[in-house]
Amino acid sequence: AALTNNYRTLREIESKLRLLNTPQRHELPEDEASLRLLAYLMHVSDPNEIADRCREVRLSNRRLFDQLLEELAR
Repeated sequence: AALTNNYRTLREIESKLRLLNTPQRHELPEDEASLRLLAYLMHVSDPNEIADRCREVRLSNRRLFDQLLEELAR
């Protein structure tokens, strides 16, 4: 369930990046105007929240994959 939610979160961000017509769809924009527009599209008041959410989801995925690989190695 956690991987599914994480996937949906990242896909939502990616789909909003497509609406911005950004060349990079796997990296957040660096300019403030694009970040504010992305936050608006995602109904988030603070653009930094999106970067925080991405970081949390990626860390969660890494922990889950590491745990899964550890269990498979036993």
